[in-house]
Formats: sequence, C-alpha cells, structure tokens
Amino acid sequence: MKKFLLVLATTGLVMTGCSQSEIIGEAPEAQTGKIGFASHVNKGTRALTVDNFNKFFVYGSYQMPNSETNIQIFNGTEVSKSGNTWTYNDTRYWVEGATYRFAAYGIDGNTLPVGTNANFNSNKDLNLIKYNCAGQQDVVYAKKENIIGKAEGNSVVDMQFNHILSRVKFQINNLFPEGYNIRIADFKLINIRNIGNYYGEKNSWLNPDGAENEYKEPYREHSNLEITPSFDGDDNANANGTITTNFAYVIPYTYTEANVKISFRVFVTYKKENETTEIFDKTLTASLQPNWIMNHQYLYKINITGSSAGLDPIEFSGTVNDWNTEENGSDITIDSGELPTEND
Repeated sequence: MKKFLLVLATTGLVMTGCSQSEIIGEAPEAQTGKIGFASHVNKGTRALTVDNFNKFFVYGSYQMPNSETNIQIFNGTEVSKSGNTWTYNDTRYWVEGATYRFAAYGIDGNTLPVGTNANFNSNKDLNLIKYNCAGQQDVVYAKKENIIGKAEGNSVVDMQFNHILSRVKFQINNLFPEGYNIRIADFKLINIRNIGNYYGEKNSWLNPDGAENEYKEPYREHSNLEITPSFDGDDNANANGTITTNFAYVIPYTYTEANVKISFRVFVTYKKENETTEIFDKTLTASLQPNWIMNHQYLYKINITGSSAGLDPIEFSGTVNDWNTEENGSDITIDSGELPTEND
C-alpha cells in the first residue's frame, strides 16, 4: 500500500487577542448623556476586519442598587457605523447609579445562519444556540459588565470583539523532482462537528447546558459533512512549489478520534523541453484528530512526494556475492628424483 505523507503544523499561526485591535469609532462628547458604543475588532482575520466591520447586534440590561430586578433595554439592537460613529435607533439614556451589562455579536454577512438563535439572559450572558459553521461565516463576540451609570460624563461603551471560532488552512508542497508539476482540485474538509452552542458566560463552546455538569458538545448535522475551502492563488505548483487554500471556519473542539478527513484530487504531469506527459489523476485522503481552540488559526502542511502520490520510482541497488564454499582440487604429485641411501 502506498503511503501518504501528511505533516501537520499547528503552532505557527496563533492569533493574539486585544493586542491587534484598534478603535473604530467613538460617539462625540455631546452624546455622553446617551448610551453610545465604540468597537474594537481583531485585525488578523479574513472576513471581519477593522476596515469592513460595520455592524453588530447588542443586548443589555441594568440593575438598580438594592434591587434584584434586571431591566433589559437592548435586545439584538442593530448598531451600525456611520462615518466615525456607531449609531442605533431609539436612543437609550444612562440611569445614574444603575449597574449595566452588555453583550454583542457581529457576523460576516450580518445574518445568523438558518436555525441559529441568539438569546440573552439578563442574569447571565448572550448565547448563540445551534450555531452552524457550514455557511462559513466569521463571527465575533464581546461583552462589558459592571458599568455604573452616571448623571453625566458617561463614556462610550467600548465593545472589544474576539473571534469565537477556529479557522484552518492547508498548504500543499510539491516535493517531486524537477520537471514534475502538480495541480490540486476538489479539496474537502470532511466530517467535522458543525453545529454547537456558544455560551458567552464562560467564553466557551463546552459549558453546561441544562442540569449541573451536563455538557452538550458540538455535533454533526449529518455524516460526511463537507467544507470546500477555495485556493488562495494558483491551484498548481512546479517542483518545490506550494499551493495554499483560503481559511475554513470550524467550531472549536477537541476530537477524541482521527475521524476528520481531508480529500483532494492531484493531477501530476511531467514536462521536458516542450513535451508534457500526463502521469496520473487520483484522489488522496488523510485523517486528522484536531484540537481546535477558539480564536486560534492553524496551518496544516501536506507534503506530496512520488511514493505518497502513488508513483513507483525506478531504483537501483548493488551487492557483492561472497565466495563459494571451498572445494578440493585434484591431487598433484611431483617426482623430485632419487634420494640418497644409507650406504651412500
């Protein structure tokens, strides 16, 4: 059986948190009596960046001193960027002495996947229920707690968003000898857990859901679910060249078995001078057992060689045989002449 050489590299591309953020916009000082918002977003992302992040959805409540009653004032309110300011409809105003808590999400395309619900428990956090990553949308999350309202001089609520998914990409390296070209097609990431609940209470996908110590893990919508990342540039490479996919977004999860798979077709040609020969077209597969962590990104390196792709190279070896077992030859007698006698 031919071997497929798969090399994994998962430590070189780890996102930092707030160190890659910047203020997008602030409310002017004249609005300090109103509840206004500003936003930070991590810059190291393909879909949601400082340049294109222009909308999020906020939830919030407050509690008066010596009261256990939470009064909800934001419930998925759309906050959008206008110039350098974030604005929303039906302005809310600060209540002096009240303790506020806010939570918000932003998503590529500004619409949650079908079947996903956002709910806010004023005693806990904003949760995303049955989030489905099959649609490949980047999603970010932020919360602010224990903000005390003042009669005047209130600051803008600075929402610092973090990415709550993981993302992965693949780099295919052509390790064939000079003259061999590879082309990759139909690249698939198969059998991932694509639906999960995000509990902002602990910034985790694996928090208790229901009874104490009862956990609900992400699950698969159906077996052999496929995500098909596109290529970042060319889908072909000469010897020592590389082919790289764009990022695919996945739910953070530690898999207990190597049941996540990658599959792709590889086309190999050989070119000498002006003549190109088609070597083969076949599908290669490999199994992964990922440990995907929230807000991290991973690069998987796949090295394709002749043996890994199914080619049998012409090879030589040489040995020297040992001498045969020693055999007796014919006896040889030589008469050297008469010897002297005692009487001589």
